[in-house]
Amino acid sequence: MQHPLLAIILAVGPADTAAQARPLGAVAALVGQGTITHAADVERAPARVRDEIFVRDRIETAEQSVIRVLMGGRITVTIRERSIVTITDDPMCPLVEILTPNAVMGIRGSLVIAQVSGPDSDVTVLEAHTPVTIAPRAHPTQTTLLPIGHSVRVSGPRHAARIGQIRRATHEHLTCAADLAEVPGRPRDGGQQRAFGHEARTVQRALQARGQRRPHEGDEATAERAERAFAGRRFGAPR
Repeated sequence: MQHPLLAIILAVGPADTAAQARPLGAVAALVGQGTITHAADVERAPARVRDEIFVRDRIETAEQSVIRVLMGGRITVTIRERSIVTITDDPMCPLVEILTPNAVMGIRGSLVIAQVSGPDSDVTVLEAHTPVTIAPRAHPTQTTLLPIGHSVRVSGPRHAARIGQIRRATHEHLTCAADLAEVPGRPRDGGQQRAFGHEARTVQRALQARGQRRPHEGDEATAERAERAFAGRRFGAPR
């Protein structure tokens, strides 16, 4: 049985009345079916491309459906099937928080995948220009850094959530996580390429940290060609 991905996006700082009256963004892509419930409305309305999104809107997706929302031209939210996402404040502030039932993540300029299954929240960081933090919902100040290319599971109910061991994500896990950030039938926006580019650089740094020789330029070129070849197979780019 599949469980919905349940997330709330919250910006630091309350939204004023004017912010609630103006649209924060719009539906950029829709595959399948979904609904949008505006704060002022009681009934849900079918989601359509270019529908405007406001503060406190509730977005839901049906089976085998994906909705992508673009907010302010800077923040992209990809909502997978059987999911519920609520915009609780104006996310145009520098720091955005993603809340699941038992965890909270602080992000800025990042590509983060959050999945909820039963009482567990699984979080994977594919890209981050500034550090990504994660904390239990009941103790939001007890933050832990989540590095790029790593994943963690937060288990238990909100009042007793526990952050598990932070692990380096496997190649297969990164592949699946990056796929969740894409919209079926649309050009890929680079989640895979960024994730595996980081993975290749991490391996090089690990080898150097163990005292092995620094790769020559020829070695680096070989690694770069291999990385491009994999990306080409994933994205269908010419070799």
